[in-house]
Amino acid sequence: MARDVMFVSSNSIKTKVKTGCGTCRIRKVKCDEGKPCCGNCVDTGRRCDGYKSAFRNYTRKPTSGTQDGTGTARPCVGSQPSLPASMTGNPAHDVGLLNQYFSTKTLFDVQLDCKEEARDVLEASLTDPAIQHAISSLVSLRAHLAANGGAAATAAAQSTGSGHDHSTLEYCIALRAIATNLSSQGPHALRSALLCCQIFISIEQARQNFAVMAQHMVQGLNIMREYRARPSLDPTGTTLLSSREDLPLLDVFLIKMFAAPCRQSEPPTPSAATAPPDDGAFGYPTPPQEPCMSYSNLRVLAPDQRAELNKIAASTLDFLNRASRVQSAADALQLLPTKTSLLAALQAWPSGFDTGHMMDMQAAGPEPIATSFLRLFHRVLNVILLGAVSHSPSFAVDLQEEKSRLLEIADGIDERLKTFGSSRDGAGVSP
Repeated sequence: MARDVMFVSSNSIKTKVKTGCGTCRIRKVKCDEGKPCCGNCVDTGRRCDGYKSAFRNYTRKPTSGTQDGTGTARPCVGSQPSLPASMTGNPAHDVGLLNQYFSTKTLFDVQLDCKEEARDVLEASLTDPAIQHAISSLVSLRAHLAANGGAAATAAAQSTGSGHDHSTLEYCIALRAIATNLSSQGPHALRSALLCCQIFISIEQARQNFAVMAQHMVQGLNIMREYRARPSLDPTGTTLLSSREDLPLLDVFLIKMFAAPCRQSEPPTPSAATAPPDDGAFGYPTPPQEPCMSYSNLRVLAPDQRAELNKIAASTLDFLNRASRVQSAADALQLLPTKTSLLAALQAWPSGFDTGHMMDMQAAGPEPIATSFLRLFHRVLNVILLGAVSHSPSFAVDLQEEKSRLLEIADGIDERLKTFGSSRDGAGVSP
């Protein structure tokens, strides 16, 4: 701010700035007159009020390269938010659409139970440009995927085109806006960051960038824990009430997203042995397995482990709901046995993959990618539970270890899907 202060003598007269964006004219500083947004405003995180005659027209009449698959104009940082064209302004429709776009599982008519989260995001977007840009990015990307064959499209088709480019641009603007908000420590910066985090996770999921998706998950959960989205106990047993009750519960969103049904959780059909490779846990094709591995056997095993993990997830949601209502140390202490029991169940869960039959299959080749997603979900639940209510003496070490394992699994999924995507593009085959 110091660089914007001018010291003048009493008889000095400031020259009136007659050109440039509205913000620079009010500040009486030279404007670079960049279109559609002034670079000075963008770089300093200020709201660009635009230009007297052209700015509003630009945001409503997109030019070449500024629209997504729905015809939505590209807004600039800090400009008046405007919903994408596919968002009608009808609350029920828009909430349902965003709920659908939160996960690529919905490409296969899977119902996601995140309408409450979608409603919160849309309400916040009315006054938060960062969230609006994030929504625009997600809607543009999903429209682009739908126009290019959805999950069946090749990696090249998914990552090229004006819709993809517009989504990337809006994503970058949203990320920059969030960084600016967090650095300024505004009153709504943390809430905005966590709401955007939900959308960023959905975007990276649609892009099949699961390593980046995992990084967003970890960073969002860090914010929740550090700023006490829920009450907790300190090491002395003193109750620390929630410092920010308005913070979105990202952990609940993640559990709902992972726990939504997948096609591989259905019972195998008589034709399963001759069916094409199953879809991965988020709706994308699974890399083919070794020929000696029975496809029907793969489908039989994963649902058993998924059902058990979903039971733990449902119990975790109930535990988190009770944790949000803690008012005293006695309330928190009553929850500790439940937390211990859930962590023990998570520790025992991987043993289901240690059966002789499963070990024989693992020796024959890489495990099904659906199993890798289950392992990722398992680590997410561990990270969530470790940071809830109370911290053990080894909390910091345990949490860091779980985060590292989570990111490692996500990296492994990325590598397998990238290898599979390259072979698909090279062979020109659509599964």
